[in-house]
Amino acid sequence: MHKHKTHLRKHILKTRNKLGERTHKAKSQQIKQKLFSLPDFKKAKTIAFFYGIKKEVHTQAMIQDALKSGKRILLPRCVYDKKEMHFLEIKSLNDLEKRKFGLMEPKRRCKRMKLKEIDVIIVPAVAFDYEGHRLGYGQGYYDRLLKRKECKAKTIGLCFELQLVKELPREKHDVAVDKVITEKRTINAELRRMNRFIAWLLMVYSWFLSQFETK
Repeated sequence: MHKHKTHLRKHILKTRNKLGERTHKAKSQQIKQKLFSLPDFKKAKTIAFFYGIKKEVHTQAMIQDALKSGKRILLPRCVYDKKEMHFLEIKSLNDLEKRKFGLMEPKRRCKRMKLKEIDVIIVPAVAFDYEGHRLGYGQGYYDRLLKRKECKAKTIGLCFELQLVKELPREKHDVAVDKVITEKRTINAELRRMNRFIAWLLMVYSWFLSQFETK
């Protein structure tokens, strides 16, 4: 499974990196419009974003417009030696600094927020599938954070359509998001997972009925 994930990660990143600047900007804007029209986003008071770098979904305009609308905006800051990640509040993009891997993270002086105070977490990934399972960059920061009991936030994954796959390989530590937004659609991944579970229950129920009928 690890080799498959590594190959898939390389393939999708290579494809994503071929996006032209104009196309990248236009697709990011379409994703922004869909995100800002989402009821979960509209009613949220505290939102944790990621700062998109290279050919990730461009989130800078999203962050600035969300700040202007009066929402509390947080971004992740990593403690690299402990492989931990925390969300810190920013008041503007000037509160960010470049750190490891070229990531823009809140400065140390920014206020750290508790997970239970966050309404929505915007999640990055190399790829998502239709049920919200994600292929990250291989470090596990988001999986560890989203698994914590105090994390009650709605989770929304942002990616381009080319990063969407039918089904990803899954491991026990993987955490799926509630919704996935691309430039073309908004996927209710949580509902899809629920429907799959219901279908499985019905299949098991049918099997039990068939066992009784044969006796």
